Amino acid sequence: MLYSLGPLVVEVAPFNAHEVDRRHAADFAAKELLGRRKSREFVGTGDEVISLRGRLYPHKLGGLEDLALLNEMRESGVPQFLLRGDGLPMGWFLVERVQERSRHLDGRGVGQEIDVEIELVRDDPPSPSSFIDVWFSFF
Repeated sequence: MLYSLGPLVVEVAPFNAHEVDRRHAADFAAKELLGRRKSREFVGTGDEVISLRGRLYPHKLGGLEDLALLNEMRESGVPQFLLRGDGLPMGWFLVERVQERSRHLDGRGVGQEIDVEIELVRDDPPSPSSFIDVWFSFF
């Protein structure tokens, strides 16, 4: 396992990731000062964004079901727990964006090679009732 995002397991195959980006930010309130640069006051932690990029080969290895599950998680709007493969808990993240690029389409329009990029944004843990309702809807 490379990562686990809620019920989705990202492995070497069929649903994989070969590249990960992670951005951390801080938020500041800028204040205008006469004759000086703006003063910035730290107001808290900014967005943490994780991008996973992978490639699916649905004709050889599968993965379309996992892609559908990922989009269900995005549409639910409920944060999912992200766990890295070495056991490091990363926290709760929203699936903010899923981008697909299909190549070598078959006669049904399904790509033989599909590049997938997932953008996750850190969020607070969900309320227990909403998490349980959505979690069981995936199965």
